[in-house]
Amino acid sequence: MAKEDRPYHRILWRDLDTSRPATVYQAARLTFGDCASLYLAQYVIRTHAESNEEKFPLAATICTESMYMDDVMDSQDDDNVAIQARDQLSSLLAPAGFQVRRWCSNSTAVLEGIPEDECATGVKVKESELPSKKTLGTKWDAATDTFGFEFTAQNVSIHTKRALLSRVATLFDPLQFLAPFIIRAKMILQEAWIQGLGWDEEFSPNLSNRIAEWCLELPQVSKMKIPRCYQDHQSANVSLHTFTDASSLAYAALTYMRSVSEDGRVAVTFVVARARVPPLKAVSIKRLELMAALLGLHIANKVSCVLERPLSQHTFWSDSMDVVHWVHVPGKVNPADQATRGIGVHELIAGSSWLNGPEFL
Repeated sequence: MAKEDRPYHRILWRDLDTSRPATVYQAARLTFGDCASLYLAQYVIRTHAESNEEKFPLAATICTESMYMDDVMDSQDDDNVAIQARDQLSSLLAPAGFQVRRWCSNSTAVLEGIPEDECATGVKVKESELPSKKTLGTKWDAATDTFGFEFTAQNVSIHTKRALLSRVATLFDPLQFLAPFIIRAKMILQEAWIQGLGWDEEFSPNLSNRIAEWCLELPQVSKMKIPRCYQDHQSANVSLHTFTDASSLAYAALTYMRSVSEDGRVAVTFVVARARVPPLKAVSIKRLELMAALLGLHIANKVSCVLERPLSQHTFWSDSMDVVHWVHVPGKVNPADQATRGIGVHELIAGSSWLNGPEFL
């Protein structure tokens, strides 16, 4: 570490002797857990990948675009390209002292040739057995190539805001597949705030009954299976569609990918969503519709960037006439409506338009 930086990395030490004043040390090397460690770890890998891009082009792109912290998550169209990516990653990172471990794939062909101790737990290539793994907190079943959720039963009654928030937090859902279900709990929490309840004050009988009903549906989330792949065929035409809606209880936006194959097959798949409760301060429905439209635009920009699809391939839909320059869609067929009023898990599993998109697409 440069001498001029060492004063900012001081350590107080008195060897557990509280009777003596602390001795001040300065770190000469960067310590694990330093605020800059996360950035530096990524910077080292990215710099190494960029300097070897000519030799390992596929692996370099994966390291710069498909790596989060120390996890690599990449997808390829066929086994041959995936195997090439696997070999390039190992060859690229090994000279820098990074050994790629915990390999997992939905294709056993990609896993063949990898030592068993370097594969993820549960991978048995010879028996064609593939496990369910957590990928950045999201459950992925490699055998079926689907996302899902795990439910852990808790014999704890929920009668306070603190307990409810703790329970909601156990449903880690970054893409918000479960938004229409989770928003119901957030609505209850919002109502508790409006009533002025403290963190540990008991809910009213009405709120407690609604929470109990919501909790009864929780075990059903383990039945959710969402295909990871957006399309199962080569598409001649791909477009993105973002829907928004708002009510006095919540506002939401979600994006779908619509792909049409050369033989005319149409596939509509869920990409990402966001659902939020409105501010505690009263806001008009018109303003909430505009907030939903802004949220939809943010999602569209992010999706277009990640999927490398220009906004010109994006269509924006709203059932509000207050949102101009968007394509109007009747409220009864607007899937975003489900996240502004909340629905049950059984409706999501049964094939609601939330995950599959509206029929007219």
